[in-house]
Amino acid sequence: MAHDDPIDAMIAKMPPPVAKTVAALRALVKEKVPGVAEKAQAAWKTINFDRNGGLIAIGGHASWATIGFMRGAELHDPECRLQGTGKTMRNVRVDPAAPIPRAYLSK
Repeated sequence: MAHDDPIDAMIAKMPPPVAKTVAALRALVKEKVPGVAEKAQAAWKTINFDRNGGLIAIGGHASWATIGFMRGAELHDPECRLQGTGKTMRNVRVDPAAPIPRAYLSK
């Protein structure tokens, strides 16, 4: 099946459970950040979202998905779900077998 949208084409190449999770995370970002620009980064297998600079990246891996926040180090994280030790970027690993933590990610 051909995909005209490069993001849809990239998601279609992911393992089905991961693809479903990535698509749901993408929909959540678009719902919570109306008008955000999105772009496929095929080399990194990520969807990057931009609003006046990098904002969020969603990636699909062999058996999980991640949602990364470009300025995640600045976020309040009382549940300690954010991972990473870089200067700015933090991410949350999302297991396709578990529900997406919508409430947490919507804050």
